[in-house]
Amino acid sequence: MGEKKFILFLTIIPLLVFLYINLIYSNEVYPILSGVMNKMSTYSDSCEDGDSVVTKFSYDNNKINFEYIIGGENPAPYAGFYIEPEKPFSNFKSYDYFIINISSSKSKSLVITFQTSIPASAKIKNNNTYCPFEYNLTIDESQKQYKIRLNNFMPATWWFQENMLTMADKPDVGFHNIQEISFEQNNLKMENIKDSIIITEIKIVRDRKKYLIITSIFFICFYLVSFFIFVILKVIKSKLPAISYKCISPDNVSKNQDITRIIEYIGANYSDPCLSIDKISLNVNIASYKIPIAIKRNFNCTFPQYLNTIRLSEAKRLLSETDMMIIDIAMSVGYSNVSHFNHLFKKETNRSPGNYRKTNK
Repeated sequence: MGEKKFILFLTIIPLLVFLYINLIYSNEVYPILSGVMNKMSTYSDSCEDGDSVVTKFSYDNNKINFEYIIGGENPAPYAGFYIEPEKPFSNFKSYDYFIINISSSKSKSLVITFQTSIPASAKIKNNNTYCPFEYNLTIDESQKQYKIRLNNFMPATWWFQENMLTMADKPDVGFHNIQEISFEQNNLKMENIKDSIIITEIKIVRDRKKYLIITSIFFICFYLVSFFIFVILKVIKSKLPAISYKCISPDNVSKNQDITRIIEYIGANYSDPCLSIDKISLNVNIASYKIPIAIKRNFNCTFPQYLNTIRLSEAKRLLSETDMMIIDIAMSVGYSNVSHFNHLFKKETNRSPGNYRKTNK
């Protein structure tokens, strides 16, 4: 994979994954009021010889209108309504908030209950497999929408008392199987007062802010790690610092660089297959033993490594920028044996000259 393709991969692929996760999981909504219902009905303490009464109840997919009067004959009066779905509400564990749009003419509170199935347990009286998770909603006439965290719904106090349990025995059900949701008024202060409750929205919402933050941190780390890996690989791969040399063009135009005598001579004559330390020494008038020492000191490599780096660098350029035949390129940069050139090139780039040209042309 070429450098340009590697950079494109690091940019496009993680970005597409990030956008996909944001699209799929950002504030997913589970509607309840507008969902398919099997049953919606009212109840009151009239079944227990109380005198609370529901005076009006109507509903559709957009609105619930519930009117009632709390009586005074029952010491614990109540009136309410419930929503029972065609199939139990399931997998609420992956959601975070219960949202309701509600207004009341008189009432200042309302008890919302999730009637939840729980596993049978020897601790629970009569092998009861239901547990009511309640939330006491305080209604403010200046507020219409209420956003309640699902983990704020707690088992009803009377359920612990009835089953002789403590908070340590609280069932951990995760709202997997909710049979019904009820809305109940049981406030004694509402005795003999006619009240009207209107609900226009009920939904469960998945708040994905925390997941988006985690995802963002993940991708930032991904890019940083990828960047450092890319840099490290570049450093390892480029065994030498940038070396100045004469570029070979098809029309054999040359241009010398203003560098030291040794480097200047190598840069001008690396295309000579017979270039050697002795030949350089003879032409630049420097002792032959000093040449490899100078190259090692300045470039931390041996003379053959230095010479091959120049030759292969120019071969890469010719493969990318010209249509010269590979055998001509090998000869032009100083290799009289094409097989040896192919071996050195593949060792340096992990690709043959032909494959390198295809991906970098």
